[in-house]
Amino acid sequence: MHFLVAATRSSVSHAKLRQFLILALRVLAVMMLILFLARPLAGGWLGWALRPAPDVILILVDRSASMEFKSAEGTGSQREESLRLLVDAARPFSESSHLVVIDSATRQAQEISSLKTLPTLSTVQPSDTAADIPGLFRVALRWLIENKAGGAEIWLASDLQKSNWRPNDPVWVDLVAQFQALPQRVQIRLLPMTDSESSDDSLRIAEFIPPSLRQKPQLRLSMLLERPTATVQQLPLSLTLNGAIAQREIRAEGSILRFRQTIDISNATNGGWGKFELVNDHNVRNNSVFFAYGPPASLRATIVTGDTRLGRLFQIASGNSESRVIDATQSTTEDFSKSSLIIWQGALPSGSTTDKLLQFAQTGGAVLFFPDANTNAVASSTSFLKTAWGETQLAPTPTGWPIQKWIEEEGPLAKTEEGFSLPVRDTKFMRRRSILGNPTILAAFTDGSPFLTREPQGQGQVFFCSSLPSIQWSELGDGPLLVPMIRRLLELGGRRLQSIRSIECGELTANDGAQPWVSMEGNSQDPRWNAGVYRSGETVMAVNRPALEDEREVLPVEEARKLFASLPMHLFNESGREKSALQGEVWRFFLGGMLIMLFVEGWLLLPKRRSDSVGNQPVSQTSGTSRPQTI
Repeated sequence: MHFLVAATRSSVSHAKLRQFLILALRVLAVMMLILFLARPLAGGWLGWALRPAPDVILILVDRSASMEFKSAEGTGSQREESLRLLVDAARPFSESSHLVVIDSATRQAQEISSLKTLPTLSTVQPSDTAADIPGLFRVALRWLIENKAGGAEIWLASDLQKSNWRPNDPVWVDLVAQFQALPQRVQIRLLPMTDSESSDDSLRIAEFIPPSLRQKPQLRLSMLLERPTATVQQLPLSLTLNGAIAQREIRAEGSILRFRQTIDISNATNGGWGKFELVNDHNVRNNSVFFAYGPPASLRATIVTGDTRLGRLFQIASGNSESRVIDATQSTTEDFSKSSLIIWQGALPSGSTTDKLLQFAQTGGAVLFFPDANTNAVASSTSFLKTAWGETQLAPTPTGWPIQKWIEEEGPLAKTEEGFSLPVRDTKFMRRRSILGNPTILAAFTDGSPFLTREPQGQGQVFFCSSLPSIQWSELGDGPLLVPMIRRLLELGGRRLQSIRSIECGELTANDGAQPWVSMEGNSQDPRWNAGVYRSGETVMAVNRPALEDEREVLPVEEARKLFASLPMHLFNESGREKSALQGEVWRFFLGGMLIMLFVEGWLLLPKRRSDSVGNQPVSQTSGTSRPQTI
């Protein structure tokens, strides 16, 4: 009897313990569910240990021209080295995370299934384009929103070229705000690819003057060579003209060298192409520049002025009797299609006339503005390309204002072909009208006020001259300075009269990019991403890398970090710092714990199987209450 009582008490105790365990498991499961829904974060070493692999890794590939720099120690370019390092870093996540590649040239997102294919993708190969780093992050942001991805990391390898990062652009503030508004956590990791001892030379065309009927059959180019050192050196320069290669040398002095090249084209007056090329150094992408030219064109100017005498003077200076003199009221209906230069004297245009002049400049034309003849004019509120006329000023002395500095290597005030300077310093100016804005100054008076400025617009250029060729204003009307200035601008704008286009890599429109372009060098390059000379039907196009890619200024890493504000941003070489700074989402841990609790609870709730026998003794059962056997 004592045994039965003890067995009953033991059975009750086990039942209570079982019920307590089931209750405890239910409470823990509910707690795990609440913590799972809260998606908590863990910091320090625990957060690093529990931090799961991101749902997606967006790999931003900078394939700009500057990324092809090869250091003296390395065998590959910065782009190739960055791809190798990114592949190594992504290998632990290749089975658990989605890998998406966005390149700086196409700015198209592409998901890859295997890391082995990353270095072989056509969208990560070298290009002559510039990189738009804020644009890359905008594409990454759009992808995260459209695909509703979970936790994400954005990886970027960059040479931190300041012109590509555009740190002063307000778009960064907007980007950071949009990333912070995402429901998922986004982390940014940066791999700086910088070389403090760059020994790379770069070459580009500063100015190209196509042939005209008034001059000898020749091309004139102004070249710009930038070097990391100021040592004197003879540099070999290769010229390819319509497939024929010639070698020449230039004497390089200083870190920035401007020099002029004149090319005889008497054997190919119907048009052709060419390129200048430096000897290979640490970056072959910035050693070559390309040009193309058509048959000589007749150059004429359209002169817009209300002053008949000034109009006749400008017409004589242009050297072409076909140059037209019209009033400003006729400019809205005038056909500028056969002109290479527009001279506008008087109040700045407005309305539809402004758009017409801008379109003229964008297609390669030159526009030269002169002020009105009002000797008491005040600052004007009308502007053109953010440049406006200020007040009219009278020289304080009878000798007038002399011009102290001007650019002689290129532009309308360049030296003659024989190397003689124009009589800029000897020309006297008694009146001038100040030029307001921030254009490039080509010539300035002794007090720093600009005489001649330039503003690029598309393939053409817009100029402002602060004085007039009249006796009350200056000695410009004598001719030695005005005539060469006008005629050079005529030649500069002559490119719009030829079936030749000159663009930078990345500027080709989608419609033009769909045309069947053939490289004149016989290779299979794409004009959207590679510099060169291409033909499509009757159109010939010279494509060069953007001038921004020749800028050497590098953005410091700490300034790059500040652009991301409070977004979690870390360098790839900050492993120790990263472990203490990162926070990890541990909701998967609580989800797994909840499932385990529910599984154990379900097991405890299973009904206990009843044995048909106790030991080897049968249990007698009747329809009534069972009795224990008498022992």
